[in-house]
Amino acid sequence: MNQHTYTSGTNKGNRRIWIEGNRLAAIGATKGNTFARTMQADGTMKLQIGSAHTGHRIAGNAARPIIDLCGQWVTRFMGSADTFTATFGSGVILIRPNP
Repeated sequence: MNQHTYTSGTNKGNRRIWIEGNRLAAIGATKGNTFARTMQADGTMKLQIGSAHTGHRIAGNAARPIIDLCGQWVTRFMGSADTFTATFGSGVILIRPNP
């Protein structure tokens, strides 16, 4: 599993989680794939990539897939954290706000 730290931006006053490019492609996430989002008891958000999952769709293009999550729920999830760590596994991304 690979870990990378990102800065959380904002959109219309809410926090935003934006992940794009080769890291997504490396775990099999391509434009048009769907993914399920679940919140874990330990405060981690789990994104499960796969055609059987619904709810969210990967944007971008073939060369640059994009996961863009924003809204009030992201603001609540991020709390006061400005950065988050994403851990990439086979078809899974675990996201945790950094204290």
